[in-house]
Parts: sequence; structure tokens; C-alpha cells
Amino acid sequence: MLPKMRLPGDGVVFCGWKWMVLCGAVALCLPTPSLRAQSGTDTEASFRLFPLHSFTDNYQANDVQTTLRNLLPRAKIYYDTTANALAVYADPQQMRLIETVVTALDKPRAIYRLTYTLTETAANGTTKTEHETVMLTAHAETVLRQGVRVPLVTGTTEKNDTSTRIQYIDLGLRIEASLEGMGREVQLRSKIERSSIADQKSTVPPDPAIRQVTLDERSPLVEGKNLSIGTLDLADGRMEISVKAEAIP
Repeated sequence: MLPKMRLPGDGVVFCGWKWMVLCGAVALCLPTPSLRAQSGTDTEASFRLFPLHSFTDNYQANDVQTTLRNLLPRAKIYYDTTANALAVYADPQQMRLIETVVTALDKPRAIYRLTYTLTETAANGTTKTEHETVMLTAHAETVLRQGVRVPLVTGTTEKNDTSTRIQYIDLGLRIEASLEGMGREVQLRSKIERSSIADQKSTVPPDPAIRQVTLDERSPLVEGKNLSIGTLDLADGRMEISVKAEAIP
């Protein structure tokens, strides 16, 4: 004979097997602790703004946003370009992980002062030395231009028209510097370009002939020492180029 159970206050009596079925149905309807931890509730979730201090462009901040979204697909993470901050809506456990990741990634980037020494030796033996200094941040590119702009005739505006279309090009010295690699494998990429109007005339008058030489070199990032990176052959001589890198605290 199965025992009988009475619910308090309503006078309903269940025999033993019915009581067990009822308890089992209620247990199935209740989420397990692990499911409750994964799903989270609106009362647990909260909003927080994480300002970013060390990123120099939006691409770096978007990389952090993508990383966090991949780690926590259930959290809501958006990068606000105006505030330069991450807007986050997540539960406490997710929020702690987001804070850890942002703190680890949002660190000041190393800044270097690069001094390029360009020594030009003419065919008659005379030398001329110039120094060009640029500032370079890790994971960024710095471009220095020095020279003049020269107009080039590219054609006429309309058929049988005497007016011409003019395009300007930059002549002189151009230096591009960037860092490649990570950790101890960091290399300095230096691209030095020297352009000028050549003595010979162009086959398409009245355009001038342009002489251009380029050095594209990768070298180890050595701090505090002059490092020779190459030589450019010029029309009336050559130019030896070295660079000195100094970290700025």
C-alpha cells in the first residue's frame, strides 16, 4: 500500500506515486545552477564604460572590441569612437573578465625618436650631411616629406581646347618608418626616397624627366647606436644613410 501525502491548506491528498511524479515535474521546470550561471538575468547584468587611453587609432580599439566579443559572445560590447571608450553591458563575472583584458591591452605604446643621418658625397669629393628626426610609435607608421611640388601637364580639359590639366607631384626627400614584429624580434623598416628633376629632357614636352632612387631596408631596432642601413646612388655621387633610435620614457 503506497503512503498518502496531503498538501497543507488545500485538503488535496496524493498517493505516493503521484507525489513523486509531481515533484519530478517541478524539478524539470527549475534551471540547474550551471544553466542559471550561464544565462544570467537582467537584474545581474549592468552597464559600464571603459575609457581607452593608449590607442592611437580606431583600428586598435576595434581589435580589442573583436577580442572581447569572441571571448564573451553573450555580453554586449560596443566601441564608441567619440568617447574613445568601450560601452559594455554584462553580468558581474563577464565584467571582471572584460576589466582584466582591457587593463592588459590598454597600455602605453613605446615611443622612439629616430634620427636619420644622410651624408651625400658628390663626384668631386665634397660632402654634405643632413639630419632628419621623426617620432615613431609602436604599431604605427611615420612619414616625413621634405621638398617641393612640381606641376605636370597631364592633358587638355576638352577636345580641341587649349586649356590643360595639371597634376602636382612631390619631389625631394621622403622617409617612411615603421616597426614590424613583436618582443625581441622587432625590426625597423626604413624606406627612404630621393627624387629630383633630371638633367635630360622628357620625351613628352613640356614635362620634365624625374630621377628617383629608393632604399627600402629592414634592420634590427638597436637603441642608442648609429646603424648604417644603406646607400643611395645619386646622379652626381652617392648618399650614405644611417639611423639612430632612442626610446622616449
